[in-house]
Amino acid sequence: MFSTADPDEALSKLRSASCGVLLLCYSLPNEWRERLISLFHETCPKGRIVGITNRPVVQLPDDVNEVVLGIEGPEALIEAVRRNAA
Repeated sequence: MFSTADPDEALSKLRSASCGVLLLCYSLPNEWRERLISLFHETCPKGRIVGITNRPVVQLPDDVNEVVLGIEGPEALIEAVRRNAA
């Protein structure tokens, strides 16, 4: 498990990690988000992606398995990780 706000560090760590769940904030620029998603699918093909956003989502984006609203609080995020790690 690791956490970083630096996209380059995230890419580096993903290259050498085995991950089950990627928590991905939608505040990242599209270019970085796409690179992280692509590398995650490459290095962790069975992994799941939980997107975190502050905007309501009408339709689930194609690039994530679940979306959590940041205002729902940490409990919602923890539950999403549990569901997706199973």
